[in-house]
Amino acid sequence: MDQEAFEQLSQEEQERIFHQIPFRERGDLLLHSHNPTRLTQSLTQEELYLLTREMDLEERGEILRYASLPQLFFISDIDCWKKDRLHSKSFVQWLETLLEADEERLLAWLVEMDYETVVTGFKGLVRVLKPEWEYPSDELLGDQPYFTLDERYFISVKEENLETVRRAIEILFENTRSRYTAILEGILGEMDYELEEEAFQKRSLRLA
Repeated sequence: MDQEAFEQLSQEEQERIFHQIPFRERGDLLLHSHNPTRLTQSLTQEELYLLTREMDLEERGEILRYASLPQLFFISDIDCWKKDRLHSKSFVQWLETLLEADEERLLAWLVEMDYETVVTGFKGLVRVLKPEWEYPSDELLGDQPYFTLDERYFISVKEENLETVRRAIEILFENTRSRYTAILEGILGEMDYELEEEAFQKRSLRLA
């Protein structure tokens, strides 16, 4: 359907036509609707995943801005895992997608997604140092870029992931200091295998 003609329809007419048109055309019309949030959240989790799967980062972010948390949980459960392992490259791409969508969407996902999944994801991307008495030396920090938001936790991350990871952690620091601290302490103290196994079990329960 023509986008301009679609924009002229009432909200009720838009909703009726949206669910009648071929599936692959819905993404274009959704963003021209009177209520994109309502239309996005009227899709099943599987439908939204299939609708956005082949989109580029910008297009996908535009639509996921209107998604519900259960829809975001489902998509990240599909996108970020390879069999029973959480895939680091896919995890950072998911963070990029949510940043493109809306920082509030990223914050909500980081806070409401289970602790085990979030910590496992960051464990594959960063190294956290928490020196007790003094600023860590360059020898201790290594060659990778690093940053600190509070002079307490020092976070080392690969150059290609630095911008995304830093902004995600900044959003936690700015909005929920307790979750920020819990995640960084988890990166420092949790056992990798046991944590990832628990994250996988929770993912399996959600998908079931």
